[in-house]
Amino acid sequence: MSNHLAYIEDFCENRLSTEENAHANQRIQRDPSFAKDVAFYLQMRHLSDLERKERLKALYFTIKQKQRGKIIKFVSVAAAAVVMIIAGIFFVNQSPTSEEFAQLYVKENLSTLPTSMSNQNDMLSQGVNCYNEGAYEKALELFKQINSNPQALEYQGLCHLQLKQYPSALSIFEQIAKNNELLVNKGKFYEAITLLQMGQKEKAKSILVEITESNEDIFGKQEAEELLKNW
Repeated sequence: MSNHLAYIEDFCENRLSTEENAHANQRIQRDPSFAKDVAFYLQMRHLSDLERKERLKALYFTIKQKQRGKIIKFVSVAAAAVVMIIAGIFFVNQSPTSEEFAQLYVKENLSTLPTSMSNQNDMLSQGVNCYNEGAYEKALELFKQINSNPQALEYQGLCHLQLKQYPSALSIFEQIAKNNELLVNKGKFYEAITLLQMGQKEKAKSILVEITESNEDIFGKQEAEELLKNW
């Protein structure tokens, strides 16, 4: 077993010192690859000894390939990491705060916007390109110039979110949530994420409960259910 895998095992089994444990938790936040490996190991706890050995072999092989510079992306590992994060058991000895959960969701899911191969010179595409480059203020100005476009309005809200202009983001997401004509309405869930980043946990919880109790297949329902399980 590699030193890396042994370190993960010691961390998950509470064998590290207080200082080492704190360092590992910090590494989880800044190193996505390490975080995925930890989440994968945590998932192994629920398997039989034989299944655990087989999957740990796969993890060991993945680690060795990474060390050789041949990074192999296992979809199952990534999916396991996302589930662990959303379920609120990402940290072994320290549950993430509401703000940390929201920050992680934004980082993992809202750092880039989908691009289109057509009309690359139109204002929406220019705004998307600016957003994906981290130029949120410039992207915001471009999106604001697009009238009567629900997508542009959503992207305005995301720009405010990235710029930590939470009241402005919240106002836009509330407006989106009231639009009953959208096929996929992300307003409610984005409201909750914004409120979490503002530290307004109870208001966020109220919205998450509303999402889970909806009879419709509303955006963010699965994530809301998983988060509330560990509230």
